[in-house]
Amino acid sequence: MGKVKIEGLDKLQEKLQKLEGKAREGVVKVLDDSALAVLRSAQIKCPVDTGNLRASLTKEVNKEKLYAIVGTKIEYAPYVEYGTGIFGLRKTRLTKAPPPGALEDWAKKHGFESGYIVSRAIFRAGGVRPHPYLRPAYEENRKDINANIKQAVLEAIKKL
Repeated sequence: MGKVKIEGLDKLQEKLQKLEGKAREGVVKVLDDSALAVLRSAQIKCPVDTGNLRASLTKEVNKEKLYAIVGTKIEYAPYVEYGTGIFGLRKTRLTKAPPPGALEDWAKKHGFESGYIVSRAIFRAGGVRPHPYLRPAYEENRKDINANIKQAVLEAIKKL
């Protein structure tokens, strides 16, 4: 059996390792910048009552696995984004009213006697309409994010 010797293989491997590092640096910067753009857009689009939801929005970039998250840990955020009951993603009828205690502060702030009244109103209406802010913020920036990631990789290749 014949042998094949590839000259310059070690140099190619070295360049590919450099490419990975440079491309990673560029992509991390794009992810951070993009997450910030989505965060700012979400903050603008976020419905405001007390301001808690808007103030809770954050961004996080994972440099190892190369992804970014923009979101919140506020428990009622999905109900605002997606709605509930017949207005929600599943468009199903509510089988029970939301817990009145969870609505107590909101009800008092808006002049209602108790959270129970608001809870019953939500149940009778069939749910709460969605007020999307995160998904539209991402969609507004999606094309730029993809183009910027591609550009960062191409720039890394040019620098080899």
